[in-house]
Formats: sequence, structure tokens, C-alpha cells
Amino acid sequence: MNMEPAKRLALRQAVEKHAESIVVRAERVLSEERMAALRKAGMKQSQMDNLLGVALETSSPTVVVNWIRYQMGRAKSSSELRGWEQGGLGQAVIQDIEELKGLAKQVAEEAFASIAPPDLQKAHIALIRLYVGYLRRWFVAKGGRGG
Repeated sequence: MNMEPAKRLALRQAVEKHAESIVVRAERVLSEERMAALRKAGMKQSQMDNLLGVALETSSPTVVVNWIRYQMGRAKSSSELRGWEQGGLGQAVIQDIEELKGLAKQVAEEAFASIAPPDLQKAHIALIRLYVGYLRRWFVAKGGRGG
């Protein structure tokens, strides 16, 4: 994200105000029931690491959603990836990413005094990155498999 330092700080501060609700959202997605299904499917922490990597490398929320859909499609032929589809993780994360769009409007307005598409996209990907980071942490904390 190429932004001047003042705007980057304003965005970080606006996003951080919502950290509590994002942590809770990530925990909810990884319910005990879903974690049991993910463990049974053999899903590993590396999948969360890869998701975080994608979120950090792109400035596009659509790219993140596309990567998740790709993993869901690959799940049909890979036991490690079955959690994305059979465990329902992929659809749940996509739904959360879509719901974060509403919060992104509020964050963009606060950080940039604008909801122009480029500012909205910057806010949305910043929220997604925070969410995915917490999702990864919850996966580990709830006994997700290493590797």
C-alpha cells in the first residue's frame, strides 16, 4: 500500500479501533465444531500461513477471495485442503470478508474522509489482513495442526 505516512497512520488507527470485533469474528469462524472438522480433514497451519501471505501481498480483497475459492476447488483432490470445502471454512471466511466491506466504509471515512473506491479498497484490505492474522492465531490456539 503506497500511502503517505500520515494517511497510513490514520488508516492503522481507524482499523485498530475495530480489533476487538475482528478478533471475535475470527474466533467465531473457528468454532469448536469447525475446528474438529478441520482437524479431521487434516488441515494444517501452513494453510493459514498461506492465506495470510496472500492477504499481505495484495492490495485487492478480490484476490484474497479468489485464492480461497481456488483452495476450495483444490480440496476435492487433496486431503490437507478438505477443510476449506468440507469443513466450511472457505465459505465462512468469504462471508466475513464480504461483511467487512461495510466496516471498511466506516474506516475509510474516518481515515481518509472519503469512501472513494481506492480508499474503500485500502480500508477493506487492511481489515482483511487484521482478520486473517487473528484467524491464523485462533487456528493455532485452538489446536490446529502444525506443518
